[in-house]
Amino acid sequence: MFKFNKIFSVTTMALFGLLLLISCDEISSSADKIKPEEIEIKTEQIQNAKNPYDEEGQIHNKFLDYFVEATAKDTAVDQKRALVLIENFYAQNEMELGREQIQGFNQLFEAYSELGLGLPGPIFPTPTDILCRWFPTVCDILNPSGPFLPYALNNDDLGEENGGTSTERTLKFIETTKAQEAMVLESKELDDEHRNALLAQYAIARYSAAYWHNVENIQQQKSGYYTSLIESDNAIASKCHTCDVVGADAAGAAVGSVVPGVGTGVGAGVASAAAAIEKLFTLW
Repeated sequence: MFKFNKIFSVTTMALFGLLLLISCDEISSSADKIKPEEIEIKTEQIQNAKNPYDEEGQIHNKFLDYFVEATAKDTAVDQKRALVLIENFYAQNEMELGREQIQGFNQLFEAYSELGLGLPGPIFPTPTDILCRWFPTVCDILNPSGPFLPYALNNDDLGEENGGTSTERTLKFIETTKAQEAMVLESKELDDEHRNALLAQYAIARYSAAYWHNVENIQQQKSGYYTSLIESDNAIASKCHTCDVVGADAAGAAVGSVVPGVGTGVGAGVASAAAAIEKLFTLW
């Protein structure tokens, strides 16, 4: 009997050890499948009161919220419809919109056409010869070289290949951009037009990066942008669609800063929406 009990005890312990080993492997495997927690990025983390264009970034995000609700039943948004949406947004927010602003937005849409924003195909807002003749300052900023190279937007830093979570990458991008803003504000070499275009670009880029991070990682299906943001042809073809959308957004802001009468926040908001849901737009 003693011998039997001893054999039984040894067998039981062996089985227990095997089950424990299997359980640990399963726990480890499950842990590997759990995605790192993403956190919503709040306005106070984005803000930079030192940048005079910071409020335009807030208007940009507010316009994006308005736009996705206002176009929920639309099958297409052409230039005429876009102007109606802009007029309604200005009216709702008690912002002034006169003839000069409307002419400015029409000019802005022409510039977006030259940049390829809202058109089928990859989003690479590269200035054309025509755009460079219209707005030499924008050409310097969107295709930086020489003295403008240190001011190049680092939107590629948002890509997954840089490691970490989207939250970590986005917050790092925001802080890097704030550092660039400080550099622009301290520069004695930049003229006012270049300085303003850069500050507008940076402000919009910060708010845009946080906005699309929150859509993709926090709001997801609750946002009308989500499906298009991750499933559009451009999203599938792109290495980092969020990088592209933020780049398009910042390009729109840079152009908007030099077009008379145009608010960079709303103007960039149109560029951002066009980049995120390109199939809806027939602007140009």
